Amino acid sequence: MASTLQFTAISGAHGEDAVCYLLEIDEAKILLDCGSFADYAGDGLARLQRIARQVDAVLLSHPDMAHMGAYPLAHSAYGLTCPAYATLATHMMGGLCLHDTVKTLAAREEFSLFGAKDVDAAFENVVPLQYSQPKALPGRHAHITITAHAAGHTIGGTIWTIENGAETVLYALDYNHTKEEHLRRCSLMDGSEGMLNRRLIKPTLLITDALNASLTLPTRKKRLDCFLDSIGAVVKRGGNVLIPVDSAARVLEIAYVLNEWWPRERSRRDTHALCLLGTSARKLRNFAQSLVGWMAASVEGQMSDRDTRPFDLRHVAIVQSLDELDRKMRGDTRSRGRPRRAVVLAPLDSMDMGFSQELFLRWVSDKKNAIILPQRGPPGSLARSLYSRWRDRTQQGLAPGAPMKLDRPVRLSRARVAVTIKRRVPLAGAELDAWVAEERRRKEQEAARDALLKRKRDMLDDDDLGSASESEDEAPDHRIGDAAAAAFSEIDLETERLLSGQTFDLHVRGRDPVRGLVLTSAGFCMFPFQEKNRRIDDYGEIYDLDEYAIKVENDDAGMMLDIDAPEESEDEAPEHPTKPVVEERQVSVNCQLAYIDMEGRVSGNSLRNILVNLIPKRLVIVHGSSASTKALADYCRDPSIPVTKDIYTPSVGEILNVSSGINAYQVQVSDALFKQVKMASMLGSSVGFVCGRVCYPQDAQVPTLDVDSASLSNAWHPPVTVGDPRLSALRSALEKHGIVTRFATDAGNTDSAATLICNNAVMVKRATSRRTGTDCIRILGNPTPDLYRIRALVNHTTAEDIWIKRRPLPTTTSIKYAIPEDPYLLAQKFQQVAHSGKLDDAVAIVMQTKTRHQSPVVWNLVISEYAKAGRLSRALRGFTEMRKRGFKPTHTTFTALLKACALSDSDKSTQMAEHLYNSIADFGIEPSIINFNSLLSVYQRKHNIEQLLDRFNGLPRDGPTAPSLATYTILFSACRREIQRQLAELEAVAAASKSSQERRSFGDSRRIALIKTNIHSMFNALIQSWHVYAADAARRITEPAVDTQPLELDAHMVKIVLKACHAVYGENRALGRKGLGIVEQVYGLDKGLGGQAAEKLPRNEPLALLLRQSRPDKGAGPAPPVLDDEVVDLVFGLCKRDRQSTKALRFWKSLEQHFAAELASLKQQQQHHQPALDEFRARTTHSKS
Repeated sequence: MASTLQFTAISGAHGEDAVCYLLEIDEAKILLDCGSFADYAGDGLARLQRIARQVDAVLLSHPDMAHMGAYPLAHSAYGLTCPAYATLATHMMGGLCLHDTVKTLAAREEFSLFGAKDVDAAFENVVPLQYSQPKALPGRHAHITITAHAAGHTIGGTIWTIENGAETVLYALDYNHTKEEHLRRCSLMDGSEGMLNRRLIKPTLLITDALNASLTLPTRKKRLDCFLDSIGAVVKRGGNVLIPVDSAARVLEIAYVLNEWWPRERSRRDTHALCLLGTSARKLRNFAQSLVGWMAASVEGQMSDRDTRPFDLRHVAIVQSLDELDRKMRGDTRSRGRPRRAVVLAPLDSMDMGFSQELFLRWVSDKKNAIILPQRGPPGSLARSLYSRWRDRTQQGLAPGAPMKLDRPVRLSRARVAVTIKRRVPLAGAELDAWVAEERRRKEQEAARDALLKRKRDMLDDDDLGSASESEDEAPDHRIGDAAAAAFSEIDLETERLLSGQTFDLHVRGRDPVRGLVLTSAGFCMFPFQEKNRRIDDYGEIYDLDEYAIKVENDDAGMMLDIDAPEESEDEAPEHPTKPVVEERQVSVNCQLAYIDMEGRVSGNSLRNILVNLIPKRLVIVHGSSASTKALADYCRDPSIPVTKDIYTPSVGEILNVSSGINAYQVQVSDALFKQVKMASMLGSSVGFVCGRVCYPQDAQVPTLDVDSASLSNAWHPPVTVGDPRLSALRSALEKHGIVTRFATDAGNTDSAATLICNNAVMVKRATSRRTGTDCIRILGNPTPDLYRIRALVNHTTAEDIWIKRRPLPTTTSIKYAIPEDPYLLAQKFQQVAHSGKLDDAVAIVMQTKTRHQSPVVWNLVISEYAKAGRLSRALRGFTEMRKRGFKPTHTTFTALLKACALSDSDKSTQMAEHLYNSIADFGIEPSIINFNSLLSVYQRKHNIEQLLDRFNGLPRDGPTAPSLATYTILFSACRREIQRQLAELEAVAAASKSSQERRSFGDSRRIALIKTNIHSMFNALIQSWHVYAADAARRITEPAVDTQPLELDAHMVKIVLKACHAVYGENRALGRKGLGIVEQVYGLDKGLGGQAAEKLPRNEPLALLLRQSRPDKGAGPAPPVLDDEVVDLVFGLCKRDRQSTKALRFWKSLEQHFAAELASLKQQQQHHQPALDEFRARTTHSKS
């Protein structure tokens, strides 16, 4: 049946307010973002409160206030307790952003909406996800799947896809299509320049923003150069620079850019300090260093550098208060005691509060200073006011559609801005005395109330006299509880009299005994004293654990906070009592001002191009001014623009019905009908034409599509084009058959680009079917032989373009065999005949056997034998026959099929392998690491290194599918083979260029440079993968998991890496020398362990030794060898080439110390290694002399 889609804008429509939207899919209600700016004002919070308890899931896109600012408030006060989903980076940085905002608000006013504990409680409810990780919603909405994709705007920023049957909703706000210094570009763009990701195109509903729809930006390089030049000009003039930034999102990009640019000129380092100011600045840097995997490849590449840590910001001083900034600017050893100026990144970007407002008030009056806005700021903020004044001053006369002018900071003549200053000032005089008295009274009341509550708890305890006489099997008397409640209500009424000093007795009335306290019918006065009895339960005496808890202070320098450590309460009274005050001030802007777009969002022209290429069926435009929203909607409604005309621009609070009307029904195809369907593979899916009759069995909940005898008599059906017809691919197919083709070049015809001329007689064009409304191919021309031949080729290409032609399995044998009637005997018979060289006869025996005498083991053997022979089509046919007979595939089945793909010569075996691996879960099987390793082997043999690395990076580091020794071995081997292939190509190109009598052309030189670049990048990928392996192995030793097996090390893996080092040594000695570091890390040297992962190892011992010691004693089988003669030869050869005789001797000494048993097995070839050792000793002695 059709799904119902409804969309409601809670806030963030026809305006630039914080974003929050409600998407309803049938009965499921999904909240898209939950944003609010720091003022927490507006009608959006009231609308959010009305629907918060009805929401089933929350999707958080970016770690900033505009996307998640209201989430802690909704969770703590509005009842938004449903699961929330965000990427791991968004989860960490978003919590940091909100903690910083809470501290800033509490320091300036009485902020009581929520506190730091509410932020922690809210983010404990967030489910962290990885990119491209499908996640089904829990409970009755499990049919809805959400997937996070990279947005490129912030670290962990997300573009969401929400899938429900045939409906796909793409929620894409604040994304960036260009690569930045520390972030990859969004997932909408694939590897090809200007091409969109095919997995994300054609959504049923696209929800996007129009924030920059009317804004045309210069290129990012020009904006970045202008940004740095503007700062440099102010620094040379001797002024301070204020850069307002957010707390945890775009500040990372700006800080990283400045950190890379700052050391290029020494003079500015002596006169100025580059500072990142914020109460959580150190924690921000530490979090960023732990999230390097979410950043661009250039940042990840720093992991291979031993001298630096990735994203260390070594040139950016971390400052957490204005006093610390003042001390930094007074002078240090670098400035020889002279006062210094500063370039400061200060939160918040609105400049309405926080350090950015305080520095603005300090520096705004000096003409040498400058304020550079990298962001426009929220609407109505001080930053937005300054941006508007700068735009009115510098962007006059700008033509529509022209890029924004880039200017250095300018001075606004006679400009005054209104600033609202909220701060807390210390109490004094009568206010201070009143506060002290009130605080004393409050503490006395709390102490008295705590003592009274302690006595109440003691009253409820069983005393040893009263409880000893009662039987344990006697049913409890509920009247005692009622009497106790009545008695304690009277106690509460007398509490105030006792605390006020009017009486020293507690008047108690009652008739029934209350668990140790006897209340008689006559009233009397008694002193409120109760003998303290020991509180016990079934397990013994009860202790108050809080009295014995060890208080652990939080360490801001740590990567993460200990969840068990007690945190300081944010609601505690400050040491010096203060009160909030508000001051309105008119400030003259004498400093210089500039705005340079560093927001990291897609510009208007790129946004329009992306919308056209996404091809959505319906479009909802939100989050932008009314003018920008209207401009983008008018552009899409233009008849000449090939984009959907089903466009919505909702207002805040408006409910839209955006259902597609697509009817999706679920039926089960019977086996008899499935055998008659001719399947064709298209884009990773199998497509076939089905005609049958729907039946409703009594014992099944899903209707069955069975064979229709009437339809068999007329089985012809009109041809159907599946997918988008690509004339370029069709042209290549026709030219293979000798057809001369060209595209039409009629300038006056708008359809000329979609028309192909064949043999100057037949026209093949792409058109739209009037009957179905889908794309189709039309063939026009006179009835000539060329027309019929081209039509046949086109039909064959579109309908018969399958990966592999699957022929039926053999059913007859060359000689007569006895047919077993037992599955075990059949398996033995199959192996006996197959190993004798008669595989077709062995398969024919299985085909002749009755189904009840077969088993999944037999069919796994059939598929495995065909896989060993590299006969992929027969292996796939065996897989089909196995399912037809009702046998469920196993892990072994898919391992054999993937092996067949690896050994096949078909050019489409990689696509088939991916399709098979992705379909494992469809059979109710959880893919294992063995299946994954088989898929990696396919990529390795087909030289698809990029896909191999992408798949490997998507593996979890813990669990049953964590990488194994075989996984890393395949990865290293693939990188080494690619390096050898590139080196061979480099040698061939160089030899051809050298043998030529003419001078080496520019093309050859460029090709040689490109090959060398590929070699270096592939070798760096190999070394980085090795460091990942070493860190993973060490982590599994120090932090063992229950369902994660420890990693092992064998000599074969080490030889792969060392051979790669030998291969690249002749091309680049610095790269080849890295092999010595790996040797030092694995086998150790007498001076201690080196390498990048050394600090992660539990002890200062060789990695091979640690892995061997951590290996379980039982159940693990024999340990793989970690040393052989070839390893020693490779190490000695590398030391000899690099003239490292001392390291060779240290390596041998380490083997004698730690690997005596392995070295003993090499004593037979002692004469083989002894000459090399003697040569190294001689070189060492000669160098010393």
